[in-house]
Formats: sequence, structure tokens, C-alpha cells
Amino acid sequence: VYAEAQSGLANRTQNAFVEQNIAAGESRNFSVTYFTTDGTAETNYTIKLVVEPVSGSGDSITQYTGVYVKNLGTDSIKTPQLMVSSYSFGGSFVQAGDEFRLDLGLRNTSSAHTLRNVKVTLDSGDGTFIPVQSSNSFFIDRIDKNGSANHTMYLSTKPDAEQKTTSVNISMSYEDTEGNAFTATDVISIPVMQDTRLLVDDIIAPPEIYVGMPNGVSVDFYNMGRTKLNNLRINAEGNFDTMESNSYYVGNMEAGTSDSYDFSFIPRETGLMTGKVIFTYEDASGDQQTYEKEFEFQIMEMPVWNEEPWPPEEMPTEGGGIPWLPIGIAAALAVAAAIFFIRRHRKKKINKEMEINE
Repeated sequence: VYAEAQSGLANRTQNAFVEQNIAAGESRNFSVTYFTTDGTAETNYTIKLVVEPVSGSGDSITQYTGVYVKNLGTDSIKTPQLMVSSYSFGGSFVQAGDEFRLDLGLRNTSSAHTLRNVKVTLDSGDGTFIPVQSSNSFFIDRIDKNGSANHTMYLSTKPDAEQKTTSVNISMSYEDTEGNAFTATDVISIPVMQDTRLLVDDIIAPPEIYVGMPNGVSVDFYNMGRTKLNNLRINAEGNFDTMESNSYYVGNMEAGTSDSYDFSFIPRETGLMTGKVIFTYEDASGDQQTYEKEFEFQIMEMPVWNEEPWPPEEMPTEGGGIPWLPIGIAAALAVAAAIFFIRRHRKKKINKEMEINE
């Protein structure tokens, strides 16, 4: 969200704001202050208001408003105004825990006064930004009439800084050539982003896996970061077949929470079966991220038993023959486990869809 005034009005405060989330039915209020300059005329000035997505995708909204300036006196000419005319920090946001370069541009809007002994102090209030190998103040000897000055300083962002747009107060004190003292204050905004940290447990294979037999596996995952994972979707793929879709839409996963993912599979052949569970989500800046957890399962051939019945008078010798009963039990357990995971996976999908619809 930003406001842009017509030439003749100078911005006195922060004019750009970033909101990560505005829920349905909620509202936000923003305040921007302008002042007149030496060249301001007695007329109506247009101010453009723009709302657009940070990621660049989606629709933007533009509206216009106006303010009428009248009865201009001479006070604005006698009082020299110093303002932050520009600033940049190397991108659209800074990363928590990283250092960054801040470039500030200052402008003397007066056409009648040269400013000298300019002292500028930066303060983020909660200590989100800390100067690197310098203080939070700097000094400029003079700024000529209608002149500008630039200054660069390096700041470090706290590793545990909250993910939000942080305001930095800029206090300025200065004098004119006659020694009259003045002060001014500006505000700039710097969005802070936290790294995403998705932790996924190891994928453990079932005790026995036979070719052609359905099986199921569950894996736990955790959002260990300080920021939300948006539109999280999970799927499993590999050299196996499935009886239904393995896709699971989690939605938005809050920081510090955990969940589990269940998927079923039917091995196609004996030997090593490889696959991976794919996590896809969007970070706070709207960029899509992908994390893959690979797994390997050893697949066995399903034993084939002799259909000829044993002679009634003969009993199988001790240690001879094939233990069909344990094999049958193992196969039954594998099928039961697969059915359990399929039903559990289906139930989680239904519950998640109901949460989204609500």
C-alpha cells in the first residue's frame, strides 16, 4: 500500500506500507503526512493511492483523492525543511539475522536557506536493526539550498526479529546560516522476513513388503521456523502404483506446529523401490519453495505355495515345507495396514477440506 502525491507536496512521513495478511472482513488504517514546499501553488493537488500484491501476481487497485492548498503565507519559506527524499536497502525486504546496506538520501527543500551541522539519528524502537561498526547517528557538515546529501550505513537484523514491516524513526537536527536551530522527523519502513524451516522425519519402511501387495507409510513433519508456510501441499511419487491419489493439501501451516502425512503404495517389482515425498509451499514473500524427502524400500517376492493337499496319513516333517501360516498372517497384516493408511489418509483429506470450506 502506498500513496503518491503530485509535485508541489512533499512527503513528511512513511508513504509505503506492507501487510502480509488481511483476513476477510478486516480493515487497516494508514496515515501519511505531506507539507508544502517553496514551489507549492494555491490549487488542488492529486494524491494517488495504490494497493497491490507484494509478489507481483494478482490485481492492483488504484484510487485518487485530492487536497486543496490555499492561503499560503511566508512561514513555509522562512522555515527550512529537511526530509528523507529516498532510501534503499538492496531489495524488497531484509532477512532476519543478515546484515544489509542502507542508503539514505536527504533533501533541503528550502530555496532560501543553506543548512549546516546536520545530525541524523536512526532508531527502530525495538532494536530490530543494529548498526554495524558504527553508531546509529551520523553528521553532515552542510546541505546547500535545494540541495541533497547521501549517506550509507550498514545494519544487522536481529535473528529473532518478528516477520513484519518495521518502522525506523529518523530524527534530524540542523541549523541555518544564522545559527537558528531546527528539528525534523521522518519515518521509513523496512520489511523483515524470516527463513522457512521445514523438518521432515525419516521415512521408515514396513517390516515386510511384497510385490503387488498394498502398503502404507506415515511420516511426521514440523514447521521449525518463525514464519508461516503458505499453501502447503504434499505428494509422494516413485516406481510404485497407488489405489488413490496421495496428494494432501495442508493449507497454511503456522510456525511451531506439526502434522503427519500418510500415503499408500503397491510395489511393481522386487528389489529396491525408490521414491520421494514432495513438499511444496509458498514463503512469506510469495515465492514457491520445494522440499523433497527420498526413501528406499526393499521389495520381496510373494511366496507361491503348492496347491496339492498333504496326504491325510502324512504329516509335514519337522523343519520341512514352507511355513504358510506365518506368510499368510504377514500378508493379511500388510493388507490391513494398507487399508488403515488409505482410510486415515482419506479421512484427513476430508477433514482438511471441511476446515478450508469453513
